[in-house]
Amino acid sequence: TVREIGQEIETPDESQNVLAMRAADPEFIIHYSWAPPVVKWMVDAANQGYWPKKGVMGNHFLGQVIAELVGTWPLQGMWTISSYELWGTEYVATVEKYAPQMKARNHHNTQTGFIAVKIFTEAAKEVGPNLTRDALMKVLASRRFDAGPGLGASFTWNHGNHDTMRCEYMFKYNSSDSSSYQAFVPDPQKY
Repeated sequence: TVREIGQEIETPDESQNVLAMRAADPEFIIHYSWAPPVVKWMVDAANQGYWPKKGVMGNHFLGQVIAELVGTWPLQGMWTISSYELWGTEYVATVEKYAPQMKARNHHNTQTGFIAVKIFTEAAKEVGPNLTRDALMKVLASRRFDAGPGLGASFTWNHGNHDTMRCEYMFKYNSSDSSSYQAFVPDPQKY
């Protein structure tokens, strides 16, 4: 670690933080921050013509709207992770049918909401008309629930987490076209 910079959502200007990174000259930058200051940092980095040699990586930065905010500059090398594969056939079909205005606004959190409703509905149907918390919890604890086709994750209530064999998937920034499902793609090099 050659430089660590705290970022806050209230920070209106990241140009000084870009200058600090330029002076420290890291080969690779890892961000773990709120999206707004990271996006602003990337915009200011583009304005200064700066990008670290080996790129930038961040935790759960996966969202199609990022493409329209940061443009082409991060195509030099930007990665992120998500708990799910993208975007999942059932998820995409549901968004396109019931919320077409969301097409360019998909995010790993919208996937989480979709999965939660899907699993709740499946468990509630299994419980039947006498839906109580105890009965629902018993069904949720009885087995593993799949997130849906193409999402690559399953959940259990007993263990309190998702499939620990595949916790995170790595994605590479691929396009500044936020209307495409290809803004981020599975990293072909498994970086």
